Amino acid sequence: MFDKFKNYIPVAIVVIIAIVLVVGSAMYMGKLGGGKVSVKDAGANVLDYVNKSILQGRATATLVGDPVLVPNYNLYKVKFSIQGQEIESYLTADGKMFFPEGIDMTKDTAAQSPAPGNTTVGSFTATTDEVLAENGKPIVYFFGSTTCPHCTWEKPVIQGVIAKFGSVISYHENIDNEKDKDVFSKYSTGGIPTVVIAGKYYRVGSGENTGADVEAKNLTALICKVTGNKPDAVCSAVQDIISQIK
Repeated sequence: MFDKFKNYIPVAIVVIIAIVLVVGSAMYMGKLGGGKVSVKDAGANVLDYVNKSILQGRATATLVGDPVLVPNYNLYKVKFSIQGQEIESYLTADGKMFFPEGIDMTKDTAAQSPAPGNTTVGSFTATTDEVLAENGKPIVYFFGSTTCPHCTWEKPVIQGVIAKFGSVISYHENIDNEKDKDVFSKYSTGGIPTVVIAGKYYRVGSGENTGADVEAKNLTALICKVTGNKPDAVCSAVQDIISQIK
């Protein structure tokens, strides 16, 4: 499960593995024993678990404020930050059960999760969604922030690829803004960088683990897939990768 995020674990990974971790976290946190753990221990032990068992050195979670005991529910609300993204999690007051994210059951669950699909080249997820286009041109979206080092790495790579396609596609680069918020909400749970290729392929995280050259070729192949192999001069060079795309 972690191979896909071995170079960068965005907030999305915390959400994706939430259900799996409930049992594991109960075992880990169970060493605290019965009764109510202190506010200090609640925060310290959540950070210890997130950093050691989830992030495993790929990123670092830091506490945002002190845990707060939720009245009548016997829960601590613990807020922590991963690379500028804040996550509200919950810990039972006895320290035995950790829930990486609270789910608002008044909202449509599907609207809170990325579009489903199968993983394909470049650790992108392939969807069955309709092509997102603008004036007949497939749209490539890049969502990031100037304070995100992984975004800083990815940005020049994707810009170089986009330049090769010229007027064949439309490119929406969203840095530190809320433009195309509907697209971002659908294909990301809040993690950046997020790349969405015409709604057919998306990925949360950068391609740093493969290097800039491989990342550029994967991006090129995926974009060629949505442009119908246009322009030919660009797409003919990555036909071997295109053939691998699910």
